[in-house]
Amino acid sequence: MICISGIPWKFPRAHCGSGLSVGEPKQVGSCGGSWNGKWNGGFLSKSARQIYRVRAVRTAEGVGEGTSEFSLDWRHLVGEREEAKAVVSQFLRSRGFSASVATRTLKNATLFTAHLLGILHSQHRARYLAGEELGTEEIQGTLLPYLESLAAKYGRGTPEVIVSFPDVPAPWTGGDVLYSITTDSEGQEKVIEVNLAECPALLGHCIHGKLPAAVSYCLSIGMTSEQINDVIQRFPAFAHYSVDNKIMKVIDYVLGMGCCPTSIPKIIMKRPQLFGCSVEENLRPTARFLESNGVEPEKWAKIMVNFPQILTYSRKKLQLVIDFLLEIGIPPATVGRVLSRFPHLVGYSLEAKLRPMAMYFKLIGIPDFSLVVIRSPQTLGLSLEKNIKCTVEFFLGLGYSIEQVAVLVNRFPQILGLNVENNLLPKWKFFIKMRRKHSELIDFPQYFGYSLEKRIRPRNAILESRGVTWTLNRMLSTTDQGFQTHLDKCDGALAAADQIRHAAKVASEESVVL
Repeated sequence: MICISGIPWKFPRAHCGSGLSVGEPKQVGSCGGSWNGKWNGGFLSKSARQIYRVRAVRTAEGVGEGTSEFSLDWRHLVGEREEAKAVVSQFLRSRGFSASVATRTLKNATLFTAHLLGILHSQHRARYLAGEELGTEEIQGTLLPYLESLAAKYGRGTPEVIVSFPDVPAPWTGGDVLYSITTDSEGQEKVIEVNLAECPALLGHCIHGKLPAAVSYCLSIGMTSEQINDVIQRFPAFAHYSVDNKIMKVIDYVLGMGCCPTSIPKIIMKRPQLFGCSVEENLRPTARFLESNGVEPEKWAKIMVNFPQILTYSRKKLQLVIDFLLEIGIPPATVGRVLSRFPHLVGYSLEAKLRPMAMYFKLIGIPDFSLVVIRSPQTLGLSLEKNIKCTVEFFLGLGYSIEQVAVLVNRFPQILGLNVENNLLPKWKFFIKMRRKHSELIDFPQYFGYSLEKRIRPRNAILESRGVTWTLNRMLSTTDQGFQTHLDKCDGALAAADQIRHAAKVASEESVVL
């Protein structure tokens, strides 16, 4: 038996078996240990010392009787924790779970991570007694079989099992299928079948074989069981929201903002937390605050469908974002329009994302960052390293000056979000092939926003076949019908010119004869 002072490890029988037996008492000689210290919500308490004294009680199967002590550097424990988390993340991804699900799972899996460390220390006891670290392959080899056993038992419910540890949700034993009787818009009863095997997140929320009222309501408004399962997996509390006292009140308020009933499922899937907020204490005051800063009431329907999270942020957070927009030169009357067009920006960190971006534009000599934001607020959602810097450096590498790049960006801010390798470079190469002047891109940077294969190349081929050259703007900005109209006029002008030249030639020949 191993007792580690100050470290919250509890080794259940799951370390040796394939199931997940939680909270069972352990006996000396089994692969386990005991608590020796109190859990305070973190991996290591703040008062934990750098070196932990670990007392190992050698059993008859060990090297002999008696006790011995060895030192374990806490940094090694932190390293093992990160290794264990990496194994879990890779395992979930290999099982078809998205990166976001894996990240959310690990963020809320502190107890399970400690449980995995217990497995390592239990199965590699001799190594730790000798003061040796485990390598990555050894950690993977120890933990993967255990994770495989969990996945074999719980399937798509594995992330919930990890987050819920040690209170693993018990499977519903009454069958794999439950039924929900709902009423449609015409008052007709409708029976909806829910396969729990495909919706493992619902298992722990079914009471006496009945679906929660919130789940039944979601089914009645057209959400699929898979969509509801995803909502519950991301935000379990939603399953227990009162339909009458919470969900319906929020829905009535959202419909009053102009949203159509068919948009409600989308809003639930994007931000289920919204339906736990008080309309009078949270949502309505927040909406009024944003309206006082320029958000037009008629824009709420579109805002709520695109980014319902905006009403769940604190007044302080919203004010900080508004202050930032004013700082970079956005006129107060325009702040609301920027927020309406790109409400996602209220979710970004000022210090980690927004301010560094504004500072970068200032450093490279592009002073009109406010104009960029006004014309394309989505620019604030781009990655400074992966999008903006790469694009600026691309054009500087082509020989354009920073002043010319500033003009490009101001005239067509969306250019910053275009991929260099897959978009800008192929179009640049074709631009060179057309033998046009570099200055044409300064005049019409929107060139990069058109499809190379569907618009640029075909229209250029048509013009070349007629021996004419148009500006990029004229060639690309018109609709197909407009392009053909201009082309017909051009053909008519060319025909008239040919007739004039022919007549002049005939007249010249006749004068020679005379």
